[in-house]
Amino acid sequence: MSPSSLGSCIAVVVLTILTSVAAAQPGASPPPSVPAPAPAPTPIPATPPGPGEVVPAGPALDPAAAPTPVDPPELRAAYDRAFALLLTEQWDQAAAAFAAVASQSVEAERRGAAAELARLAREYDSRSVDGPKKQSGRAGFVSTSTLASIWVGFVFDDLLGIEDGKTSTLLITGTTLGGFAAALYGTRGRTITSSMASAYGSGITVGLANGLLLAPVLGIEIDGGCRIDSQGFETCDDGEVNQNYLGFGLATMALGGAAGTYLAHLYDPTPAQARFAGVMGFNGFMTMGLGLLVLQPELESDTVVGLLAAGLDLGVGVGMYTGRSLTWSSSRLTYVSLGEFLGGLTAGALAVVVADADTDERTPAAIVLAGAWGGFALAAHLTRDMATDARYRTAPISASVVPIVTDGGGRGIGLAGAF
Repeated sequence: MSPSSLGSCIAVVVLTILTSVAAAQPGASPPPSVPAPAPAPTPIPATPPGPGEVVPAGPALDPAAAPTPVDPPELRAAYDRAFALLLTEQWDQAAAAFAAVASQSVEAERRGAAAELARLAREYDSRSVDGPKKQSGRAGFVSTSTLASIWVGFVFDDLLGIEDGKTSTLLITGTTLGGFAAALYGTRGRTITSSMASAYGSGITVGLANGLLLAPVLGIEIDGGCRIDSQGFETCDDGEVNQNYLGFGLATMALGGAAGTYLAHLYDPTPAQARFAGVMGFNGFMTMGLGLLVLQPELESDTVVGLLAAGLDLGVGVGMYTGRSLTWSSSRLTYVSLGEFLGGLTAGALAVVVADADTDERTPAAIVLAGAWGGFALAAHLTRDMATDARYRTAPISASVVPIVTDGGGRGIGLAGAF
């Protein structure tokens, strides 16, 4: 072997040894062709960590991958019901319903819309003609109470046996003013809706009429003065009318007003529905009275007044039952009541004109009865196109057909509008 070949072999051997020593040094990187091993995953404990133990954090979640919260179907249905209340102008109920939805919704859009619609309903409620619904019947309630106080004054005048005209005038006037003040300040800040005021007026009228009619049936005499009771003792009244009779009528009037107000507060009828019971009560009383004149049965006076009371109460019951589905507005009921009055008045005038000395009283009674009910039916027919109560109105539907031309040259029609 030549010296040059021997030198080359020695250089190759030395280079190989140096390379092997460098690869064995600590911290040296492996050759690029060898992949680095992946770290083993950290096991998750199967049981809750004990005191002092540290649970390794899991992988971070992507916020964009979290599911979007959705309201349950019940809450969406509650939102639709609140919107229906808004369309029917039941402002206070709509505001309360929207506020409840806004407090429970997890959808930002629905929560914001419900809050704004609740504010809209409250604004409409406060800006209505009669003020907020909770106070919309206050004026009517005060007015009815003032008129009822006049009757209370007459009752007190008879109970006290006042014979001086000036004193009686001062007593009745003072009682009326006192009733007005008590009703005005007693209803401040309280819920008195138009329905409650209407039911209060009907209840007072029906209650007073029942008391005055049923008192004789219950053995309460109408005339005052002295009488002998069942035990042989003489009892006397100070006034011209029996005190028990007046007191019974006053009690039934107050009871009827309280019952009407409570029922209206409990069931919340429309003002027309609340008044309809009183109107039908009067119709029942009128029908029974005129019907007895037409039939002229042989009855005692107590039986007659008992039948009149029965006709009154039967009419009230019919009015309450059928009035549940009555959609009339208060204005329409006023026109119908006026039509009934004018029909009876016209029929009565006709009966007076055609009657003579030989005319039986049955004929005028039948004519007036037919005229009153005919006026009721005619007025109801002529007012059939009047708007219903706001509670039963539906949103108007306006739609139109719109031509459509697409970018690709297609043509068609579309339906647009408010539904």
